[in-house]
Amino acid sequence: MYLKDTKIIRKALQAAIKEDLDLVTCRFKTTTGEYNWVYRIFDVIQLISWITKPFAIGGFMLFKTETFNQLGGFNEEDKIAEDYHLSQKIKPRKFSIINRYVHTSPRRFFNKGVRYMIKLAWSSWLNRNNENWYKQDYGYWDKV
Repeated sequence: MYLKDTKIIRKALQAAIKEDLDLVTCRFKTTTGEYNWVYRIFDVIQLISWITKPFAIGGFMLFKTETFNQLGGFNEEDKIAEDYHLSQKIKPRKFSIINRYVHTSPRRFFNKGVRYMIKLAWSSWLNRNNENWYKQDYGYWDKV
């Protein structure tokens, strides 16, 4: 992750304190501008799922320490989407997405392909209530 926005951590922390939130995340862009449309799709999924189960990407997750510890942190048995899996355990009213951006490398889109990444995101959402789904590898960590 690249924090090009020098105020992002402060803004996330202010939101967390002011609104008594357990988890704050933000929006994403690639460092090159390529594949940003995929992150716009993620933005829509985040907004839709926020009502019932929050959706955060691990590249930027500001947790309240007490809540993180109560939830047991990231499940070490998870082999995929451990960030999303953990974020779902947050109560929707204790979650927020600030309108700030972090930047990430598009390398996974190059290495895995856009179809694979979209399919994986879609599968994660479809299996959001299937605890065993996260324990499978699905080749995500291969050749990255």
